[in-house]
Amino acid sequence: TGRALLVPQPPDCGSQKDRPYEVQPDKGGIAGYALALLYEETGDKKYLNQALQNARVLAANMREGNDMRSPWSFRVDYRTGEGRGVVSADMVYILRLFDKLLQHGYREFGEPRQKLWNWIVRYQIPSVHKDGMLWTQFFEDYELPHNRNAWSPLNLARYLLEKKNKIDPDWQKHTKALIEFVERNFTTVRDGVIVCGEQDDDKNPWGGVLSNYGGVMAMYAAAVGSDDYKKIAYEALNYCMYAIDDDGCPSQRVDSSKRGGWQEDAHTDVVHNFMDAIKAFPEWAK
Repeated sequence: TGRALLVPQPPDCGSQKDRPYEVQPDKGGIAGYALALLYEETGDKKYLNQALQNARVLAANMREGNDMRSPWSFRVDYRTGEGRGVVSADMVYILRLFDKLLQHGYREFGEPRQKLWNWIVRYQIPSVHKDGMLWTQFFEDYELPHNRNAWSPLNLARYLLEKKNKIDPDWQKHTKALIEFVERNFTTVRDGVIVCGEQDDDKNPWGGVLSNYGGVMAMYAAAVGSDDYKKIAYEALNYCMYAIDDDGCPSQRVDSSKRGGWQEDAHTDVVHNFMDAIKAFPEWAK
């Protein structure tokens, strides 16, 4: 997680609910995938090299997942390899990282990628029809082992909506199940608008998860031709816009008077969701 204003970060820089030497494997997947994209845009191999390092460490430390645990722990002490938190909900960005490196010819990731995908289809997606306990733990400031979250199923749904039949012949069934799981467990009505919260322990409409909800709903509406979901997406994203002051400064939440705040909620996990929605419905760009 790191400590503010320390560059470079010290070896014991875990903060929030991470212990000093802990890292989160799924965030290595997110960062690795982003670095691979940077390599594609810039041609600078330092980004590719770090993406490969992340992926190789993940592949080397992958374990057998089942109906009670994911292929990686949520937190790991990087000195000893000791894990903490048997489930890590965000497996899709490790999958994206493996996919991307396979596209660049690194065939070593074929087997771990297939094992991960098999676990997602066999165990993680079906858990939405049960207790959803394979969707616990994503946010770094929580360590509640039974705290399910909305961010991870929404981002798996986004992946399936991008890939469709190229990756999953049952993408429509799986995407619908993921969206309905989020709707059942994390949505509330605020000011007459259906909004999405982060997790079981916090159902407030933070900007990151609400924009994810709106963006994925727009993608789903366009993919299946649903006017109902299009309306839900539009209203959710419109609600997000009220977090932006007249001078353009964003807040982390609509119902907060604070300018700025959590960067993920105020900016970094917001803009790309609006772009996904505009791609789904170009008329919204106006």
